[in-house]
Amino acid sequence: MIVGEKRSFGFVQKSFFVTEGVDAVSLKMFLKGPFDVSLESLGVSRRDFFTRLGRLIGSLHAKGIYHGDLHLGNLLLWGPTSNAKWGFYFLDNEGARRFQSLSSSRRLHDLRDLNDLRLGSISSRDRAYFFKAYLEENPGLFPIRKTLVASLQRASLQRQRKLPGRNVAFLR
Repeated sequence: MIVGEKRSFGFVQKSFFVTEGVDAVSLKMFLKGPFDVSLESLGVSRRDFFTRLGRLIGSLHAKGIYHGDLHLGNLLLWGPTSNAKWGFYFLDNEGARRFQSLSSSRRLHDLRDLNDLRLGSISSRDRAYFFKAYLEENPGLFPIRKTLVASLQRASLQRQRKLPGRNVAFLR
């Protein structure tokens, strides 16, 4: 990995890093394809896939990490062409920040961006698997889970109106 910074008067003005390339596909493209066939190539069920993704995002938020641009195009899935290991890489991390405690608005922003309602391949049940695993990583949110889901659904539908594509319910 290569890291660089441009400083002015001792303050970082710009920074960058370069990493080695990975053989991966964006989660958006993976989910747009023949999804069940794609999952078979990983040797994983829908439930396990969305549970693993929910735990990953939940653990980041539990640690106070906010991505800021967490849409499906900024998550890469590596290993989708083999029955071996697989996992996720994050892209566009320049807006990522760590906070002592992640605010509700930042949490909602990340979850809304990830909740692309235009993808018909993601069912309400898949979203429920994700959210249940997310809550397991953030047990303090369990008492307000219904409010959080309602807020997420409102924010996702509001965002949906601005983007082209189909309108699909989040959790019913």
